[in-house]
Amino acid sequence: MKIAFITNSFPVLYNSFTANEIAQLVQRGIDVSILSLRRRAGGVSNEVSLALSNRALYLADFLKKRDGRIRIRKTLLLAEGRIRRLSPWLYDRLGQMMFGIKGGKPEDKQYRSLLGWNWHALEEVASLLRRGGYELIHAGFGNRPAEAAMILSRLSGLPFTFEAHAYDLFVDFPFAEQKLAEAASIFTISHYNSSYLVEELGCRPEKIALMRVTFNREHCDRVTHIQKDPNLIVAVCRLHPIKGLGDAIEAISLVARTNKQFRFVIVGTGPLEAELKAKVRTLGLEKYVIFQGSVGNEKALELMASAGILLLPSVIAPDGDRDGIPTSMIEAMYLRTPVVSTRVSGIPELVDDGVNGFLTEPGDIEKMADCVRQLLNDNDLRSSMGAKARDKVERDFYEQDTVDILMGQWRKILGSAQKAHKAGSLETGLTSAPLKMKASE
Repeated sequence: MKIAFITNSFPVLYNSFTANEIAQLVQRGIDVSILSLRRRAGGVSNEVSLALSNRALYLADFLKKRDGRIRIRKTLLLAEGRIRRLSPWLYDRLGQMMFGIKGGKPEDKQYRSLLGWNWHALEEVASLLRRGGYELIHAGFGNRPAEAAMILSRLSGLPFTFEAHAYDLFVDFPFAEQKLAEAASIFTISHYNSSYLVEELGCRPEKIALMRVTFNREHCDRVTHIQKDPNLIVAVCRLHPIKGLGDAIEAISLVARTNKQFRFVIVGTGPLEAELKAKVRTLGLEKYVIFQGSVGNEKALELMASAGILLLPSVIAPDGDRDGIPTSMIEAMYLRTPVVSTRVSGIPELVDDGVNGFLTEPGDIEKMADCVRQLLNDNDLRSSMGAKARDKVERDFYEQDTVDILMGQWRKILGSAQKAHKAGSLETGLTSAPLKMKASE
């Protein structure tokens, strides 16, 4: 099976579940090419992503100059994001001047404002997919990757599927009706998301496949020997409003009134970093709260393996953004670290309150602090919850089961397509040669 897997940016440190998923597919014998909408430069990258880098293709590399008059194309590509922010009109005009519009259905032009200059590369990519023997297009997210997958499907004649996680479902999910109608299957990570797709967006239930977040069990197993530090609390995430870290710091300030031995290590960077550090200073918590910054995947796993508690009190942002099921939460529970979190999105499908962790309502600082105190003060409770957390992940969130679901759905889709094509060939007296489409069709 040969698959084109579309993602926003590759390789990156965050969205480790995407890299884990692709790595598992490759290990299972699936020929995967990664189509990245953006090229990521610098920064700390996920170890698994780096190992897959030789499979990555970048849409910018498929852009063709319209003629020789544009000689500053490379410079403009480097400044693409800035030009788009300063003047969307100029950005669009420059794209047409440099790359031209070779064809495509007129209605597809509505996606140009969202996909930017990448839109001009899609016909070249579709041609590659047809020539290269690809069988299916899969998008890792429901926003830009799914838009690219839908257009490529139209141009190439290949079926497409996509995943819906959180932001790409609840905040940034344009052309939802078209995507849900044209996709052969939609994979999502929680029953919470499935209900939203059916009840709010009108998706046909039979199109939806539940596929849990993929974590890397092999990498977690490397650090299981690390001894637990009962006084270590960690959070591993982007420093983003949906993570509820402001609430976590306030809860920590309450815990610090009676417990002076613990420390709270926050791993990651993000837009709230300065604000959160200021909050720590205001509350006088510099002794207890440590900002670790970005670290490699192995170091993050070591911290979660050694921690007594993972504290990640997710919230729903004013724009509707929210967590799906955080990968770090799944990894921590696999490493026998109980979680203190909130009843948001799909998190209650992972954390059973009072069994393998604690859940509070978002913003309930007092209750959150009380849950942290219980785990800090009770070694037996912490150990028992950690063991049950490991059991829950092994039972319901094992990555090979996730990949089995993906591969099973794809085989059904391709099997149905082959039967339909053979039936059509028999009816018309044609051979069963692969379908060829012109890029302008």
